[in-house]
Amino acid sequence: MLSLIILFLALINCISSEYFSRNGLIVDSSGRARIFHGTNFVQKAYPWYPSTLLSVENVKQMADWGFNTVRLGVMWTGVNPEIGVFNETYIGIINQILHNLEEHGIHALIDVHQDVLSVSYTHLTLPTICSV
Repeated sequence: MLSLIILFLALINCISSEYFSRNGLIVDSSGRARIFHGTNFVQKAYPWYPSTLLSVENVKQMADWGFNTVRLGVMWTGVNPEIGVFNETYIGIINQILHNLEEHGIHALIDVHQDVLSVSYTHLTLPTICSV
């Protein structure tokens, strides 16, 4: 549960960053338009996180290539696989990924991802405790 609270606080810190939307642009606290270069990491199957981003060398290489943003999929099924059960290992791994990105100046856009609301249609859904 402590890991879940830490992840929540990290997300709140991200939301209250120095960037804002103004006139259709993302601007920093000095009013300068910011341009983000990035890629997508959404792991749509178990273990529900992109292991590539656990490697400090891989993240450093991304920064060296000029990437400054990652869309990071965080799967509800990974966080909360059963009623009343929170996967603290998964949450800790997501926190480690966020730390690796931050250490190399890469922003994370957290995507609480799902494709449809029932396992009847795809493997990537809300946890079965929430779906029909």
